[in-house]
Amino acid sequence: MADVYFRQEIRERNVAEVQKEIMEKEIAEIIKGFRQDSIEIEINQGYVHKWISQFSPATQDIILEETLHILKEWYFGRSTGYGNACLEP
Repeated sequence: MADVYFRQEIRERNVAEVQKEIMEKEIAEIIKGFRQDSIEIEINQGYVHKWISQFSPATQDIILEETLHILKEWYFGRSTGYGNACLEP
């Protein structure tokens, strides 16, 4: 019986990791053009993963969720024609 619970826990952990990777990729996609011509950092999923890793594992999911929500609602990238209105001075 313990084996069944162990397998379920592994499946749930794998789902959580996949969801985290998806959020990291979405954030990277939204902000990839941010100051692209003035900084030498390639913003990709790995960069977002490194950034989120500075926070405790217990808070990473909520930070990713809220960051993604804010960016989707308020960040205007170059593709919208508004420039980087919210993140660039």
